[in-house]
Amino acid sequence: MFDLVPTESRDESFVLASCLFSEHGHELAEAAAMLGGASAEAKVVSCALQIVEAGTITPHIEMALISLFRLFSLERVGDPECIETILFMGISPSSPQVETICLLTDMLANILDAIDVAALAHCPDVVADQPTAV
Repeated sequence: MFDLVPTESRDESFVLASCLFSEHGHELAEAAAMLGGASAEAKVVSCALQIVEAGTITPHIEMALISLFRLFSLERVGDPECIETILFMGISPSSPQVETICLLTDMLANILDAIDVAALAHCPDVVADQPTAV
């Protein structure tokens, strides 16, 4: 579904995102549909296409990755007004998809961590202002 292949060495966050969508695109889309319905599945497809076109993590792609991470980490589950709560109630804890969702959530977290590290690397003043341990 998402045959993304990084063609050159790029920043770690982009490589991680490209690999995630290339190697686990189907699982991402299926899990998003399970947790957030058709619109969440469409967000996965949109994010994958944006990554291919942009060739780097843009602010828009970063926001899409954050949105997917929030969905996969069940941030809105518990709010009776959200479709995520209704869909989550239909998932059996013993379902093999639960483990897949957990692994995908960890991968998304790794990408977001890499984005944060890259952002700090581009802001030396922020790094320099951090207190050091004595």
